[in-house]
Amino acid sequence: MPSRSRPFYFTVKSKTGEKIPVAVNGEPTRIDAPGFTGLCHIIHDTGSETGSARVEPSQKRGLIVQMQGKFAEAATLGEENSSNIWLGGTLGAALNLGWVMRNVVSLGSKFANKKTGGRFYIDLGNDHAPCQMGFHLRALFRVLATSEGEEAPKLGSPELDAIPYGGPGLLEVDTSKTYTLYWKIPYLDLCTWELLKVPAISPLPLENVLGDLSTTRLFMYDLGKCSAQHPDYEQSLLLEATFERGAEGDEFYNPPTVHPPTVLDAPPGTSKKEPGLPHDDSMSIVDSLQELAEDLSEDSLELSNLFARALQEIPLWQGFDSLNGLGFRVPFYIEAIGRFRKQEVRSWYVLRAESAAGDFYWQARDAEELAALCRPKRRLSRFLRGAAPRKYHCCDVRTLEQFRLIVTSHLAEDSKMRSAVLQAANASPDSPQSPSRLMQPPPRFFEPDGTMCGIAFAQAAQGLKGAKREALVGAVHFEGRICEELLRLSSDNFIRCFSPYDCVQPRVLIHAGEITRVEALSQKFLDRFHLFEVHTDLRAYVFCCAYAPDRDEWVAALREAQSASVSRAAGPTGPMSPNSIYGVASAKKAAGRSRNSRGSDVIPSRLGPFLDVTGAGRWPNIRYVLNDRLLTSAAPEPLTADAAAHLLELALALGSEPSHTSLAAYLGSTCMLKAVRFNLWSQAELKAFWCNVYHCLLLHGLLVLDAPDSEDATLA
Repeated sequence: MPSRSRPFYFTVKSKTGEKIPVAVNGEPTRIDAPGFTGLCHIIHDTGSETGSARVEPSQKRGLIVQMQGKFAEAATLGEENSSNIWLGGTLGAALNLGWVMRNVVSLGSKFANKKTGGRFYIDLGNDHAPCQMGFHLRALFRVLATSEGEEAPKLGSPELDAIPYGGPGLLEVDTSKTYTLYWKIPYLDLCTWELLKVPAISPLPLENVLGDLSTTRLFMYDLGKCSAQHPDYEQSLLLEATFERGAEGDEFYNPPTVHPPTVLDAPPGTSKKEPGLPHDDSMSIVDSLQELAEDLSEDSLELSNLFARALQEIPLWQGFDSLNGLGFRVPFYIEAIGRFRKQEVRSWYVLRAESAAGDFYWQARDAEELAALCRPKRRLSRFLRGAAPRKYHCCDVRTLEQFRLIVTSHLAEDSKMRSAVLQAANASPDSPQSPSRLMQPPPRFFEPDGTMCGIAFAQAAQGLKGAKREALVGAVHFEGRICEELLRLSSDNFIRCFSPYDCVQPRVLIHAGEITRVEALSQKFLDRFHLFEVHTDLRAYVFCCAYAPDRDEWVAALREAQSASVSRAAGPTGPMSPNSIYGVASAKKAAGRSRNSRGSDVIPSRLGPFLDVTGAGRWPNIRYVLNDRLLTSAAPEPLTADAAAHLLELALALGSEPSHTSLAAYLGSTCMLKAVRFNLWSQAELKAFWCNVYHCLLLHGLLVLDAPDSEDATLA
């Protein structure tokens, strides 16, 4: 039995108010509701059932709901979105959704509206009113009407699988006929409470979307009899039912006696089916989110035009009138969620075009489009990153770094790539030579455009309950690389940063007690984005937002969490340190595992911040890098050979108990070693440099890691 599996209970309210339990995978149960009298049958066959509900052998048919009986009154007829019979439900509590899950719910709503032609209703609710959803009966159920004197098919029989889906339309109720209602969904497991068979996000725990739901109210009503107002459904109730999740260790309902199913007042006769369209599962509104994303392809053009127009509103992201004498640099690339295809992360090179007069502007161009413009053509190899089924297509970091040099060389000469880049930057979005025709316009980075942004983080459940703030941000992994990620601050005062798709565990997890300061940087990044830094003793994390107010709200929220957290001495350094809980696991996942000479693969918790958790694989296996605390830009003048000697002097001056300020200054200074270039250095200079670096490294390790107290610790 899967560890998440629990029983569930389904009851139907009778005319007298009694709740009639329906056995799961048992015999059909007789029901006597105010507007519908007959039988109800529930089949749950996903392989996760237990006890009396277990199906042997399991055929993995999914969830099937079958009802058969007669309506008490004729249904109203009129417009489909304001009359006739509807099915609905309300949750036991208000939805607690962040923007990621709101994207997913919005995606599902859009899908249902499109598939049903408006025969769908949803109100996400608030603190005072629960979430309510409604579907037209024929949009959800297959319907078979059996005339009086004819025999209706037996519930649970294979004959019901052949009932055709009749498509949308009004149900003309004849109170003398027996109606068989059939609904099948293979994407839902009510035992494990998960969404199944949806590429890129399954199995998705439903509590990620619905919260800790234990009870749901379901009902059938006539919309025309409640003035076409869905919230007033109680005025025209035909049937009311309740779904409840059991607790771990509970058993499914097992009726003491079994009543043989009989069709209401239907004498034996030949079966006659209502004419309908041939059965086609693709017409059902319960199709997967994958199909929805492909179905919404018309939104791609709208998004593309939106991106192109957005560039025209940013002054320093517009081209020059003159295309002559421009030089190019390629300082960054951005890994962004693919807005038009599922399970894809695309790489965009950020180009800086500079004129002889010192003016400049920025562009962002798709790496694969640039590769196609190379002569000879280049092919950027792509691979699947992440754990199944959350793998996504992306380019290797080493490939992107090497291709950056190729792009720079092509833009420096009179090449096809240079010509296309210049023309695309100077074309008006409404002209025949618009960027969308020449080259694909970049997305509005760090903004959740389209449905794919919601799908990318559908598995990011950790810290969702009690989330104070979450948003799509740009995370600066290291010099030259920025990635779109989900940043979440939760009520437990943990800050979590999730990579797209492979987001069951956060890439970075920081407790607010570890933070030494949060700082908003005044200068715009790429003359477009707004940066803020989160500093800890051992590492500084840099994030960027699309808008200044968003950045300021993050800074205020993080500072508030920092001040509200426990003291740093009593919190993060204690036995339940965040690094000991999560940081090491994330580091192992990102860096891979390697065994030392004694066969141990245990990483001490204090070493977690020194590992590469970007997933870029910058270093082979597991390597602890002490001077990667800060991002480093190239020095105005090249560092000289005596730079390491100055560092050694600083380290020796710290003493055995340095102040926090002097220690932070030294740790920051070591990061400049990343910008060293050894051009034209003599052998004597190289030898002196590396001797000084070696002694700096010893002192650096003693300062931040303490002296090893055993041979095993030394080897570790």
